[in-house]
Amino acid sequence: MFWGRGVSCKTLCVAGAKGGAGKTTVALSLAVTHPDPESLLFIDADVEEPNAALFLHPRWDETREIFRKIPVVNDALCDGCGACARACGFGAILMLGETPSVMVESCHSCGACALVCPRGAIGEVDATLGKVSRGRAGSLEILSGEMEVGAASGVPLVRAEKDSPFGGKLRIMDCPPGTGCAVVEAVRGADFCLLVTEPTPFGLHDLAAAVELLRILHVPCGVLVNRTGLGEDRSGEDKIADFCRRENLPVLGGIPHDRRIAAAYAEGGIPVLTAPELAALFSGLWHRILAALT
Repeated sequence: MFWGRGVSCKTLCVAGAKGGAGKTTVALSLAVTHPDPESLLFIDADVEEPNAALFLHPRWDETREIFRKIPVVNDALCDGCGACARACGFGAILMLGETPSVMVESCHSCGACALVCPRGAIGEVDATLGKVSRGRAGSLEILSGEMEVGAASGVPLVRAEKDSPFGGKLRIMDCPPGTGCAVVEAVRGADFCLLVTEPTPFGLHDLAAAVELLRILHVPCGVLVNRTGLGEDRSGEDKIADFCRRENLPVLGGIPHDRRIAAAYAEGGIPVLTAPELAALFSGLWHRILAALT
């Protein structure tokens, strides 16, 4: 429940297709301005480049490895038919003559190769995908996933974060950038998604892609515009506003383009803690999120 107001919402995602739009800044700011941090679980789901811990400085209490399945070919059973290579949508199995060779770096652990092998010549072994750490930053509980360098997909790692016990807490999930598989896994089943964008052509383009994804997944969303006042005119903001009107999307607020915010972030600080006027902005944002959910 949000603030005990009777609004049932267990997962709030903060996303946006464009990298660098300010998702982590916004997610962290929401977490630290909530009046009851004990009721939150902050999840850093950007498993390829997790950075929330750089700002929260948590004490890690637990770390567990997450594994993925990698195909292994039994040469004694394989007849070189090539069914496994044809079934692999990621090019992770190559036929070298009549011998299949597994490209581990490209494997997404989907299991299709083992499923289609007519001779049962493909088994699977565990390989380390990454780790999920759990800890606390003051009264705020945090989960952070970190993918192994070279792993092809962070989806199982994001899924492991979502499957972690959360004790009925509201989960604030800082999602990866883009609209790829890891983002799909992060936002799937969320109660609400806050899309962070910026008033630039790239920001608008990627906002549209994110909205399309969320509608396919039937996840309600609202928009927060970061860096308002960027540039010499308001044309970028006007285009964002026009898009949101056409798509019937609520614009839940805007964060001004302010050098102090960038400086605080660059120094490893959470801007809302260094710019007092932002605290009121995020308090209002919480109430607008609640209104959008009712």
